[in-house]
Amino acid sequence: MTVTRRSVLIASAAAPAAGALPGAPSAWAADATGSGAGRATVPLRDGWRFLLVAPDGAAEDTTGAADPAYDDSAWREVAVPHDWSIEQTPTTEHGTTSGTGFLPGGLGWYRLAFTLPPALAGKRISVEFDGVYMDCRVHCNGREVGRHPYGYTGFALDLTDLVRTDGRTENVLAVQVRNRLPSSRWYSGSGIYREARLVVTEPVHVRRWGTYVTTPRVDEERATVRVRTDVVNASGARARSRSGRGSRTPTGARSPAPPPRPPSPVRRARSTSSPSPAPVGGTSRTRTATPCTPNCASAGGPSTPTAPRSASAPSTSTPTRASTSTARTPRSRASTCTTTSARSAPPSASTRSAAR
Repeated sequence: MTVTRRSVLIASAAAPAAGALPGAPSAWAADATGSGAGRATVPLRDGWRFLLVAPDGAAEDTTGAADPAYDDSAWREVAVPHDWSIEQTPTTEHGTTSGTGFLPGGLGWYRLAFTLPPALAGKRISVEFDGVYMDCRVHCNGREVGRHPYGYTGFALDLTDLVRTDGRTENVLAVQVRNRLPSSRWYSGSGIYREARLVVTEPVHVRRWGTYVTTPRVDEERATVRVRTDVVNASGARARSRSGRGSRTPTGARSPAPPPRPPSPVRRARSTSSPSPAPVGGTSRTRTATPCTPNCASAGGPSTPTAPRSASAPSTSTPTRASTSTARTPRSRASTCTTTSARSAPPSASTRSAAR
């Protein structure tokens, strides 16, 4: 088997664990990038073979291109991302419209052959497509791995149980793409029009799009950042996980979570005295505010409000509306008992005679 640039590129995906393969040019090995420990990605850009079967997306497919033994040597070599519609001649046939620039869609195939080194044995290997327009079926070594009808979203498929990692046997990816017009209100293109890559991970790894970061609380002194991660364990054995909790100040220093608020030291109470009949011609009320004493609830003892003061009696014999007198005391900064209210009794006969 001839070692191709593609095979060396993909073999370098094992670089985080085993280093670059001997003799591989450093520029090729650098194409394999690791986004973290135990995870590596290999771009699938060059080496694809392409065949446009028909410009009509409803055409029947009889090529048999999903077979790994299929001879694609006569196909055109392309690089991904690739759009075959933009290469066509505008026409009013095959369901084209002005919104798509009168460019046809159709039925097309992509094929890619690659080898994987023994260093990847026991790893999890998947293929990711950022976008294929549209209705694509992905085959690996003759078996259909999955189908993705929608053309504007990415997807990933697990190839672990289908690929060979002996360093000699070729693996073949075959992608059928069918764009049957009309399928969009604007020009969409056709084919693998976004990036594609291989992803190599350990059996225990973070799920694709498995990390979620939120900030449920942010103020001037502290911010809480909540991170949730979904981890996949495909090793068949139990694995331990550890999580932490805390927050950061604006300077970046880690601070503990804020303690719960203590209960209020003020005991609230209402006067239970029954109101007396109001005097004729008016109402007289007295409100007092009692500061906390050593026996108050803030000091751990019972609340002891003082007795309400009596209101001043009318100065004339003619029944008139009495003025309301409110006694106020300065507020204590620590805590203050709740004010109590009581109605004063009507003036007695002796009081009325004295007023006269």
